[in-house]
Amino acid sequence: MEEVKQNIDVRKVDCTKLKSRYEHLYSSFAVSVEVDSSDMRQAIDVFMSADSWPSGVLVRRYFRPRDGEHAE
Repeated sequence: MEEVKQNIDVRKVDCTKLKSRYEHLYSSFAVSVEVDSSDMRQAIDVFMSADSWPSGVLVRRYFRPRDGEHAE
């Protein structure tokens, strides 16, 4: 992560495994990164970039369901 985050001050990282629809084919994770609000735009650009992740990893924005439960 050090080489990816550039000069962004990352305060906290949480990774939660989600229930995948086809668990025998893939795993899904929600990764949350806590940064200063002034770094938010840069953090989204950096961490959503395909270059920041290993080959074969699909990255999409994750929005928690309104009821607070993880989507299935």
